[in-house]
Amino acid sequence: MARQNWFCCLSLVFSMLVGLAIRVVAQSTANSREQLRQYVAQLQSDPSNSDLRENIIKLALTMRPAPSIPAAALEAEGAAEYAFRHASSKDDYAAAAKQYEKALLAAPWSAKDYFNLAICQEKAEEYDKAIANYNFYLLAVPDAKDHDDVLKKIGAMRYAAEHPPSAQSAVATSSPPPAPPPLTPEEQQRKLVQSLDGTCFSHTTEWGLRLYVIRSGWFWHTTNETRSRQWILETEICKISGLTCEGSSGGFRGVTITIDADGDTVTEDDHRYPSLTYARMSKCPTSLAASQY
Repeated sequence: MARQNWFCCLSLVFSMLVGLAIRVVAQSTANSREQLRQYVAQLQSDPSNSDLRENIIKLALTMRPAPSIPAAALEAEGAAEYAFRHASSKDDYAAAAKQYEKALLAAPWSAKDYFNLAICQEKAEEYDKAIANYNFYLLAVPDAKDHDDVLKKIGAMRYAAEHPPSAQSAVATSSPPPAPPPLTPEEQQRKLVQSLDGTCFSHTTEWGLRLYVIRSGWFWHTTNETRSRQWILETEICKISGLTCEGSSGGFRGVTITIDADGDTVTEDDHRYPSLTYARMSKCPTSLAASQY
């Protein structure tokens, strides 16, 4: 009977100890999660606080179960992964890194995000930042299988940061392609005439507004009479060669028309009359029907 009573007392004590241990563990877990929540809030106000970030990582390693990744971090991870897949420049990789930084503000214990952030920053040649985040990754995964490889990455980046390319090699790698050969005078003239296609040049006389229009390498001439206020269409005058042409029909026979080198004016030389200068118009008159040409 005494032995039975002793066994019952022992069982009761054991049960009490187990219950107490469970309550202690539960309380400790609750305390850890509350402390983690406070640490994360502080880090979000001071993202550059490396000591606080280390404390968060160390605290998360002690928690069982490990803290879950919040939705905000998962969304930022998705944005970062998309940006990384479509990156083609240092600026693109830096933009992907910004998204991983957002994820790590929501879940600053996430080892994979530190690793991926460091990769983005390495490709963006932000070596100091990449080294810091590779170290956070190693802190978050003490037994990482790629521990040695990561250390080699860190060593390579430290060397790259301390030994930038020489000025001569930088110039050699960044020098622009050779400039194309300069245009000949004939090519320059032809290019100018092509750029003036559809341009009107005007001169006002007592009879009305006179226009020269360049169309497909030809000069056309038309006049808007002052009295009738109607456009009197003339046929094409001459084909432009270089910057000049010689009229060969009607009242324009023997008339020389010349475009100045800047394309701002046209000069009409007629041995029967004084020379006339036609000024380039910003746009042709809207009443001048395009169908006439």
